[in-house]
Amino acid sequence: MNSSTYSRLVKLVTVALLLFWIAPVFASNPSPQITNFSVNPTSDIDLGSSFSVSVSATNNGASSNEGAINISFPHLNSSGDQWQISSISCPSGFTAVRRGRGDSIWHRNNYQISANYALAECYGYWAGGSSKTMTLWVQPTSTGTFTVQARSTMLRNTDSSYVSWPGSGSTDQQGWPVNQISRNVVEPTGDIWVRVRDHNGNTRSGVIVVAMGPGGTTQATTSSQGWVHFTGLETGTYDFEAYFEGSNPFDNLGELWAEARRTIGSGSNQDLLLDRNWPFATYLIVRDSSGSEISPGSTIPVDSQVTLEARVRNLTSGDKSVQVHFRLGGPTTLNETTGSQSVPRNGGERTFQRTFTVNTEGTYQKAVKTETRSNNNWIKTDAWDWSSAFKVAEQTSDIAIRIRDQNGVNRQGAIVVAIQSGSKVGEEVTNSQGLAFFNGLA
Repeated sequence: MNSSTYSRLVKLVTVALLLFWIAPVFASNPSPQITNFSVNPTSDIDLGSSFSVSVSATNNGASSNEGAINISFPHLNSSGDQWQISSISCPSGFTAVRRGRGDSIWHRNNYQISANYALAECYGYWAGGSSKTMTLWVQPTSTGTFTVQARSTMLRNTDSSYVSWPGSGSTDQQGWPVNQISRNVVEPTGDIWVRVRDHNGNTRSGVIVVAMGPGGTTQATTSSQGWVHFTGLETGTYDFEAYFEGSNPFDNLGELWAEARRTIGSGSNQDLLLDRNWPFATYLIVRDSSGSEISPGSTIPVDSQVTLEARVRNLTSGDKSVQVHFRLGGPTTLNETTGSQSVPRNGGERTFQRTFTVNTEGTYQKAVKTETRSNNNWIKTDAWDWSSAFKVAEQTSDIAIRIRDQNGVNRQGAIVVAIQSGSKVGEEVTNSQGLAFFNGLA
């Protein structure tokens, strides 16, 4: 490139730059252009939360005695919804206005209308070539799609008409084209970790945890470490209950171990610990008619009276009304339910007993179920599976009978008959020593 060509190129660039910088000064009309329109956050918005809107615009033409940035909200369409708009920040020297449903506003065709939905606007003198930014916060009133509309409108000083950006597209309630951004408004949700432990403080797997609250009822089963994780819970107050479904001969219902009430907020919530505290049996034993404990597997006579005894402990913070179901299983199944007793709070205990008569031979097992009164219902809070109790058998004896004659001599061949309650139960013949043996007599 020779020096002459280079000189001409420099002159052209200089002229272009001068035109760029001084064009707004010599332009006859303003020329608005939105350079930034943003809504934060960019993700779903929780109902009850506010979010920010920012609009920046530049006047690329002549100065305007009345330049404006207008932000409107079609879904804020109830009376008073304009007060969902807050923290309106206008450029220096600009005036902020807020309008709501029923307020008078101007249509682009220069006549007044009644607003259908809320809007906010910053307006004032806007010099050519300058940029302005308007920001605000807004809080939706319902779930679903929430749309934000933005435009920049300027008065032509030459003929008192208006020019607006964008020049085409969807229009707002005042008839001006607008840019739009929509967000999805959702019910706020939270999550919580729940851990379950038994009355000894050991974490327990396989426990069903039920959560009941604004979003309905949901349940989950504890892991090997005793944890469950609830996600997507609508915010509000929830009742949590822990149920253990152990094997038992009574029913398939879970045992209520613990319960708690917790308010769930948006996002992650503090962990919840459910320790077993509802009434449960600490032991189950069998006593004979004298009050002595019968060891498991011991043999007792037919028609014996036995008493099943259980001790119930209450770890809750309130006294509890409790009843106990005892069951003996064997050749026949025997059931007895106690009357109710109040078991004191904070580790208090009560003893429950019921007496049975066992008149059938065989091997017996024992089981117990604890029920606690809650909301006028009996709720199962503990149940034990079968365990060894005792054996029932006829009590027998052996006897040897000697027969002698009148001279005191042992007599062989004598017939000896055993009679019980008028009935013959045995017959034996004496041996050479004059003895007859009876075995297994009841």
